Amino acid sequence: MDVALETEVVAIISLIIAAIAVTGGVVGLLKERVVVDKDSGQIAHIEIPGLKAKVKTNYPSVLAIMIGAILAAGVMRWFNVEFEKFPLKATVTVKHAQQETRRADVFLDVVPSRYRERGVVITGVPHDFELSVDKGPAYAVQFYTVVGVENDGGKKYVMHSGPMKRRKINGVETGVYEAELTVDEE
Repeated sequence: MDVALETEVVAIISLIIAAIAVTGGVVGLLKERVVVDKDSGQIAHIEIPGLKAKVKTNYPSVLAIMIGAILAAGVMRWFNVEFEKFPLKATVTVKHAQQETRRADVFLDVVPSRYRERGVVITGVPHDFELSVDKGPAYAVQFYTVVGVENDGGKKYVMHSGPMKRRKINGVETGVYEAELTVDEE
């Protein structure tokens, strides 16, 4: 058996074990029976059908779910599983209260995900951020730039956020977001 095939077999077996662990954990949580001591009113034990064991808590079910989820995530990371992507084009224009030309470090976050971009934007000139994101139902997009420092040392931001819109650009479904950040000098 070659190494690639062995690796795939191990991954498939691991995912099957993960699915069984998660399913078993959920079933265990749904089917467990709590036995209360009549004299003290305290939980005496929890019976989980199929285990033929009595435990003091429902931790085995929760633990089975966690082990299954960790195992599945580990296999996906090991095989570097990639999800289908689609383009996102986010455009920002920075305006300063004083009309002079300046540069601003602008950050783009795409939520809920792991996407963050940084760009240097010149006042009054639209700047496009183009990135490829996991294909999903919806993303919120936010632009922000640091405009100063608070008295306690924390940073002051100007931020604009909102939902991404979907449009066809040159026949390709694309996420689109446009924003304007206005920086007022204090």
